[in-house]
Amino acid sequence: MAQTTSSAIFTSPLFDPKTGILNHAAFVMFQQWQQQLAGGFDPSGNLKSNILPTIGIVGRAGTIGSILQNINQYGVVLPAGLSSATDTLQGAVILPLGAVGHTLGSAAMLPSTAFDPNGAAAAAQTNAQAYADAAANAAQSNAEAAASAALAAAFAPGISVTITTAQLTTLGSQGSMTFTNGLLTGQVQAT
Repeated sequence: MAQTTSSAIFTSPLFDPKTGILNHAAFVMFQQWQQQLAGGFDPSGNLKSNILPTIGIVGRAGTIGSILQNINQYGVVLPAGLSSATDTLQGAVILPLGAVGHTLGSAAMLPSTAFDPNGAAAAAQTNAQAYADAAANAAQSNAEAAASAALAAAFAPGISVTITTAQLTTLGSQGSMTFTNGLLTGQVQAT
C-alpha cells in the first residue's frame, strides 16, 4: 500500500464518519509529522538542527550571519560592531590605534587625535576625589557646628533668681527658692 506524504493536501475526512476512528491515511500522515518533529526537536522542545548563516530574520535587514558577525562566542559585541559616538548620537568610544585599556577619553565627541588616555581620566578622578573630599569636610564641619550649638544650648547657664513661695497656712510663713545659674542653691520651706 502506498503511503501518503505529509505534503499532500488532505481532501477526505480525517475520521471515519461511521466509526469516528482516525482513518488510515490520516494516521500515516500524523505519524510522518511526529517523526519529522521528533527529528528536529529534543524532548524539551528545543530545536536540534543547525541554523545556516544565510537564513534571514523577518523584520531585519541581512542574514543571521551578517547580523551576528560582530558578536563573539560569549555574546560580547566586538569593536567592529560598535557604532562611533557622534555629536547627535551616543555611541561607543572608539579608542585610537595604539591606545590600550578601557580608559574613557576627555569627551566622546572629540576626534581620536584629541584623545588623552591618561590625562582625561586622571583629571576626572582627581576632580571627583576633590569634590568628594570637600563634600565630606563640609558635612563634618556642619555636623560639629550643630552638635556644639546643641550642647551649648543644653548646658548654657540659667538665670540667677530668688522666688517667693506662698505660705501654706494662715499663721504660716512664706518660703523662698534661690536659683544660681539655673540651679537650685537655697530653699526656705513655706509653712
